[in-house]
Amino acid sequence: MKLSMKSWQRLTLAPKLQFFTVVFFVLVAFCLSVGASMQLEKGLTEAFRAQGVAVGRALAAAAEQSAVGNPLVLQNTIEGNRVQRGVKYLFVLDAQGEVVGTTFLTGMPLGLKEANPLPPGVDQASNQERVARVRVDDADKQRVLRVIDVAVPVRRGTLGVVHVGMDSDAIDAQVMGQRYLLWGLGGILALLGVVFSLRVTHVVAIRPVRDLTRITSEIVARGDLTQTITVRSEDEIGQLARSFAQMVEKLRDIPLRLGQSVEMLGQSVARLSASAAGQSESLVQQATALHQTQATVTEISSTSTLASEKASAVLQHSLKVDQVAQAGDASVALTLSALTDIREQVLAIAARITDLAGHAGVISTITATVRDVADRTNLLALNAAREAARAGEAGRGFAVVAQEMRSLATQSLQATQQVQKNLGGVVAAITAAVRITESGAQRIDAGLEQVKLSGDRLGELSAIVRDNSAMVGQIGSAVKTLEEVARTLANLIGQFRV
Repeated sequence: MKLSMKSWQRLTLAPKLQFFTVVFFVLVAFCLSVGASMQLEKGLTEAFRAQGVAVGRALAAAAEQSAVGNPLVLQNTIEGNRVQRGVKYLFVLDAQGEVVGTTFLTGMPLGLKEANPLPPGVDQASNQERVARVRVDDADKQRVLRVIDVAVPVRRGTLGVVHVGMDSDAIDAQVMGQRYLLWGLGGILALLGVVFSLRVTHVVAIRPVRDLTRITSEIVARGDLTQTITVRSEDEIGQLARSFAQMVEKLRDIPLRLGQSVEMLGQSVARLSASAAGQSESLVQQATALHQTQATVTEISSTSTLASEKASAVLQHSLKVDQVAQAGDASVALTLSALTDIREQVLAIAARITDLAGHAGVISTITATVRDVADRTNLLALNAAREAARAGEAGRGFAVVAQEMRSLATQSLQATQQVQKNLGGVVAAITAAVRITESGAQRIDAGLEQVKLSGDRLGELSAIVRDNSAMVGQIGSAVKTLEEVARTLANLIGQFRV
């Protein structure tokens, strides 16, 4: 399991999305084909049953005519209906259970006549046909006979029964053929859906992420901040790319400013070297060179001062960003603490509600006990009334007391029933409240995870800002050192001229 999880984690985004897309469309195609096959089988079974009932009623009418003196009508009707689609067999039994007409040429399979019996005396006019699935062995043809047998009474069963066998194998064959067709169509539709969804996924998600990853890798590998990030969408990926482009623009501005300062310093140093080389020609040229050198050093000092101010401004900006990040980190911590307190309060509420449910159960037990006492009191009052009745005039006062006790017992019984009914509603409300608090606790846990993740990302951003601030501080220190060197050089040149 660990190896499979590691292999899954090493996969890129494209195969993961492709896997879930293929699984989804395959499941949809399978469910649709199974549902359609079941509906088709149900419809065919109902159609065959209705056809069997219609054929059975026609044979029952023919059997009645044969019974009154026209024996050829039944056999002609059997021959005319045996060729209908789905009809497996036809046979007619008389009132004694003997076969008077059938489509079997070599004899009926054993047990077929008794497979779907029809009780005598049923009413044909009330549509009391009997339909059953029958499975018998046909020894002559060495096969299993699977049919839907429809038994129709002839003149309320007094003249016999008509049996019509509808072929179940034909239903299975049609269902299987339709199922293969649906599987093929479902596979084609699933393939088209997979291709379309993969194309949309590639355009919407995979290609922008790959472009952003490629540009990020080039920036990390070569330090090239001149890469251009193109944003083509307004969704979450587009917003991420736009934010990354803004960050690259800000990072790109710092080296450009430092490059300009270094270029100015290089030019000044080059001019200073040229002036120093010309000192050996003449004293006049030396004085001129010293003057030019002093001017150049002054320019270097001014440039260094400007570079130092810019570096300080960048450092202040970085410090402000760091402060904002720290404030955000503190806000995330406060949010985590508040959510944790809310979660504990929700759990405490759930515990109190659970205790309330326990107290409700105790009250229910007490009311059950009161109800039992009321039942016994009612029984005792009834027995006392009987004894008072036996005592006659002497027990009349006792009978009144027994009647009052019975009335009070009845009122107590009704009150306990009402209390138990109300307690049932209270217990249901408590159960719903427990479910709601549990759901709220789960949502708070999910919110805690999201806030923790945001805090981690904010901490990473704060670390990057601190690193940039440290680098800018080092650059500012170097520029200040260069400024001090330029001032010292200017002072030395001034002393030399004096």
